[in-house]
Amino acid sequence: MTQKVVRCPYCVLGVQFRPMVPHLDERFICEKCGHVSLTDGTSFKCSCRRCDELQSSRIHRDVSAVLKIKTVAS
Repeated sequence: MTQKVVRCPYCVLGVQFRPMVPHLDERFICEKCGHVSLTDGTSFKCSCRRCDELQSSRIHRDVSAVLKIKTVAS
């Protein structure tokens, strides 16, 4: 049986993304940044610092677009 390798989308080790450590509960966790990933296809939102920053930037971008539309329409 081959072991599945899941890589962190944020951290690099050498010339590749850093492999994440598998846990018994089917989570993979990055030792460097704490990013968590599930491979079973369930809906899961990681709460590591980088995912939080990405999510908040998306929210800010979406709100900014709404504010621009309201400003132009006024």
